[in-house]
Amino acid sequence: MNTARYDLDEIKGRIQLMDLLGRDGIEFRRKGTNMVACCPFHQEKTGSFTVHGTDQHAHCYGCGWRGDVIDYWMSSRSRTKGEAIKELAEMARIEPEEWTPANRKIRMEREPFRRTLPELPNFQPLTDADIETLALLRGFHEGAIRDLAALGLVFKCSWPQFRSKSGEWWESPDAVPSWVVTDPRRAVAQFRMLNGDPFRIRRDNGEFDQIKAWTKGSPSWPVGCAQINRHRHILLVEGGADLIAGYQLIHSFIDQSGPGVAPVAMLGASNRIGPDALPFFKGKQVRIMLDNDPEDPKTGKIASHEAALRWTEQLISAGARVESYSLAGIEMPDGRPLKDTNDLALLGVEAIRELGCDEAFTCWEF
Repeated sequence: MNTARYDLDEIKGRIQLMDLLGRDGIEFRRKGTNMVACCPFHQEKTGSFTVHGTDQHAHCYGCGWRGDVIDYWMSSRSRTKGEAIKELAEMARIEPEEWTPANRKIRMEREPFRRTLPELPNFQPLTDADIETLALLRGFHEGAIRDLAALGLVFKCSWPQFRSKSGEWWESPDAVPSWVVTDPRRAVAQFRMLNGDPFRIRRDNGEFDQIKAWTKGSPSWPVGCAQINRHRHILLVEGGADLIAGYQLIHSFIDQSGPGVAPVAMLGASNRIGPDALPFFKGKQVRIMLDNDPEDPKTGKIASHEAALRWTEQLISAGARVESYSLAGIEMPDGRPLKDTNDLALLGVEAIRELGCDEAFTCWEF
């Protein structure tokens, strides 16, 4: 018999324990890489309630309480586990899914991938000021950033950070506020500076390299792919910034009361889609956005075209229908070639319509 169940990893990814404790008015102080407060479950003057930032679990060294965000909701609201899961899922806007033999098989196929998740530091929700900064920096609508933040796809974090052998995280002396694109699976995360500057990486010879984005984890995981089960149509983009731009443009051109289009991002054109991610695309209509990449002078190949060919072959083998949309030949108002989906979002709705580029987000076979 089929039963409806919630994805617990998705709930924990969208509702961070620290965020929920903050909503309940619990005040913390930092102690190393952890956060410490007076326990909400017993009276004490010296804080012994500790939230471990690396795994989003808490432990009170006074009364012995320990648990995650679901356990906290159960204890603080006197709920059963089933009631807590349902209420948190509703808060995170997560719908239950039917637990069928087919779903169970897909879950079992994902397990090896889950066991190799990268070690990531604690992420914080974007503040209103962060959202405003990011919107101005990249030309996004603040509403698009807020929506994706609510879906557990965009966060904030001081970066770079490193984990010691003892399991503690420490911030590099040059760590800076950064925005992070990830998803509730936490299989991969991409960090970029909130001020738009590149990261500086010291090489062994003492010189520095500059990188615009720092990716940690498995780049073969398409960010957001585990959340597409309720969507028939997928807009596949390349890069964390294009994920936000794609979401913004989808909502600008498509009536979301219909079957809906969801953006998914590969974090690097040179990567293949991981075998654990491919089952999510079965039965979907996928449109790949081709960045306007230059031709490699040595090989004569174009990175975005090679990526599209590679992903198309994989997606078709997984049971998806695939087509591509190229951004080549389009110019920005200042005459520069338009490079990617983020550049397209900068043009605005009217300019996109005049260029006919709105077809990239419409003409789906609904």
